[in-house]
Amino acid sequence: MRTPSQRTDGLAPLTARVPGSKSITNRALLPAAAATGVTRLRAPRVSDDTLAFRTALTGLGVRITETGDACVAKTFPGFHDELRRLFPGAATPQGI
Repeated sequence: MRTPSQRTDGLAPLTARVPGSKSITNRALLPAAAATGVTRLRAPRVSDDTLAFRTALTGLGVRITETGDACVAKTFPGFHDELRRLFPGAATPQGI
């Protein structure tokens, strides 16, 4: 679930409640990694699959930390430029 407390881009915060499943957790991690700034996923499912996906995202430079019952994904400045360099022509947040 994405619940930014302060947005600087003028958009309203987005909150969504999704059922717990490893498949949905991985699907939530991907846009969390693609989002600019910090994304908090509350009560993500932990499994071999989700841990492997988190490891892959960390390898791309996404910082993922755990705080209580949530995991927090944070991208670094220039992350989207790095993704475009690695995957030319791939969809990016600016193109979605």
